[in-house]
Amino acid sequence: SPLATVGAIYQIFSPPVVTNVIDFIPRVESLFPPTLIEPSVLRAKVTTQASPRTDGPSPENRVGLSFEKVELKPMQLWGQSLDLPPFGFDLPKLPDNQILNPETGPGYFDVSYLDDELLVIRQNDPGGMFALVKVNDSEP
Repeated sequence: SPLATVGAIYQIFSPPVVTNVIDFIPRVESLFPPTLIEPSVLRAKVTTQASPRTDGPSPENRVGLSFEKVELKPMQLWGQSLDLPPFGFDLPKLPDNQILNPETGPGYFDVSYLDDELLVIRQNDPGGMFALVKVNDSEP
């Protein structure tokens, strides 16, 4: 986007719900040293339902995703915390007879490595590979 760039990215796992948390910052702020401009942050939360899949090269490691809702919340403006309510919406659902099956739907990731502190996943094509490190809190 010409207006914003991605800051921190988190995933909150609370099976069967996986919430992707993405912090966006104004692109112009990324051009300056952090000591020069106080941060502005818009946080997006994308809620999905996760379920096992049985397809792919390693079906025991594949997790299907059904995207459910999006929430946007301004967190900071020039370093000042904002106490504004989030704006959110449910993602459209298909009629019952056309619901995307998490077994065959387009959203999934493959677990490449997992231990108590580290998760490495490969997203579906043309995704990428991501390493996630366990943290105690996703708040800025």
